[in-house]
Amino acid sequence: MRHFILYIALFILLVGYSRAAETDAVYKKIKKEYIMNADGSLEYKYFKELKLLSVYSFDRLFGETFVVYNPDFQKLVIHQAYTVMANGRKVPVPQNAFNEVLPHDAADYPAYNQMREMVITHTGLEVGATIFLEYSIISKPSFIKELMGMEIVAEDVPVEDFELTVTVPARRGLKYAVLNTTLEPAANQAETTRSFTWNFKNVKARSFEDSSPASSQYLPTIVFSTLTKTQAAFDAFAQNKAFTYKPTESEKALLEKLKTDTKTNTQWALNIQDYVANKINGKYIPLSWHNFELQTPGQVFNSAAGGELEKTMLLFHLLKSAGLNVKPVAFVPVVLWNAQIGNLNFMNQWGVLYTDEAGVPFVLSAKETNQQSLHLKLTNQVMVDLFTAKTVELKTTLPSISMNSRLTVDPDNAISGQVMLKLTGSCFDFLTLSKDSSAIQNYIVNGIPMAKDEKPQLVIPDNQVAKFEMNVKSDGKLKKQENYYFMPLPYLRNGIVSQNFTNLPSKRDFPITVKAIDESYEFVITLPKSVEWVGVEKQLDFNESFGKMSISVARRDGNIVIKKSLVIFPAEISVQTPKGPATIDNKSTELFQRNLTVEEYAIFRKMMIEWNSNWLNELVLKR
Repeated sequence: MRHFILYIALFILLVGYSRAAETDAVYKKIKKEYIMNADGSLEYKYFKELKLLSVYSFDRLFGETFVVYNPDFQKLVIHQAYTVMANGRKVPVPQNAFNEVLPHDAADYPAYNQMREMVITHTGLEVGATIFLEYSIISKPSFIKELMGMEIVAEDVPVEDFELTVTVPARRGLKYAVLNTTLEPAANQAETTRSFTWNFKNVKARSFEDSSPASSQYLPTIVFSTLTKTQAAFDAFAQNKAFTYKPTESEKALLEKLKTDTKTNTQWALNIQDYVANKINGKYIPLSWHNFELQTPGQVFNSAAGGELEKTMLLFHLLKSAGLNVKPVAFVPVVLWNAQIGNLNFMNQWGVLYTDEAGVPFVLSAKETNQQSLHLKLTNQVMVDLFTAKTVELKTTLPSISMNSRLTVDPDNAISGQVMLKLTGSCFDFLTLSKDSSAIQNYIVNGIPMAKDEKPQLVIPDNQVAKFEMNVKSDGKLKKQENYYFMPLPYLRNGIVSQNFTNLPSKRDFPITVKAIDESYEFVITLPKSVEWVGVEKQLDFNESFGKMSISVARRDGNIVIKKSLVIFPAEISVQTPKGPATIDNKSTELFQRNLTVEEYAIFRKMMIEWNSNWLNELVLKR
């Protein structure tokens, strides 16, 4: 009997560990309410019932809850906060477990020192305990007097019951869009209000797998606004003083200083960008913290600190004051862009579109000194003019790498020959490489040294295309093991390898995001008669709906010929663009990344195993 009880106890323990390994906790219920009152005030109401299933869940994950609010126009109200222990005992959160601190992101930024973060330390925590918390953040009408929101229906752990309700006065309009789900809301019309409620059951935890898509690309997402047009939202946003700012005399003096020793307007623009990016402290500040009201560029300049958009507006006004052709732009994820819903929460990055005297555009970042136009790296985003709310379309070339090498190995293992290389799109760092063509060596892994006193010849048809021609000459120092020599083949570090697909797990539970690319290499290698190639001829081909790959290793005319090419196709997506005051156009556009399903991932993984294999990327020679 004693052994039987021991076996039962061990079984329960193992089941408990198994369950904890699967998920550390589970939300029994989450309820979120967005309410616009008749007086224009807004209320965000949140309720959670969270059951703890492991020690890790309360020791590291959910032992505290953090609530950020702005006392200038918001009030935090705690409705209930307690824990029900595994034995049913109710433990209220004591008063000394509510502590206000300055949010980390507001540190060293005086303009946001009034922000508060309520830290709620839950008590009575143990495996099997359940946390209950309900609070409201009530906002007085201030700068943007509208209700705008976006909810991604997922948490770090599973949710059994997820409820979202949006309530507005009966006479107020509300536009909403539902992404990645077919669930429609239950509508309720009352005498003074109308509400929309979405109820999701058994919601999976969000993905923590590498290269997962943005949550809004594959998880149920609800976006809503009382502004029925993007134009209306941007018009309200443009009432910020930051849009009409005039630089001061001290700022103009800085411009003259930054102009010293420059020969072109572009050099001047880059000097101004360098100052804003590196001399003004950048802070991650959600726009909603100040209800979308910005500090003026002068305030940012004087405090030497600002959020990304605030730094962007400073950069814009300095460049404009220098007489340059510029406009501030925002980037919005393609999947969220909807010209019929006015929601400023969609914006997630910003830049300044500078056009030089020759009419060549380049989007400058205020966060860093970007080496290529910002729009080339944000190809899954819609670029929007902050003044007009109209989409801005710039030429975007598919990222590509094409390397063609003719190499000869002499009896002393010295390697000579010629390499032709073409880079396009985001694979070409225009500013770095246009200044110094020899910098291309920093982009080549397993690079073969160039001939002494020679720089690569470089032709740049435009700022998205570069053609290099290099003469190479090595000293013959190949890695040796007994009578075998190993010759690694060069490749570009900004190709598919930059996406870190060298060690992919055999299984995935969620889609994987892969950037579009066209990458190819051809090596024709001549060996001396005293050297034998230790390898086999091989041909591999993949032709899939998401891309294709071809690999060929063969002997031809006494040479070793290695060819490999990989193409990941762009995705096609429809983007809404305003055509007039009341009409919308849907335009098809290419998105230079795509999400592969779990089934497609299995094939893609096989392709990457071959692409990165030693037999393809390293020649083994024997003497």
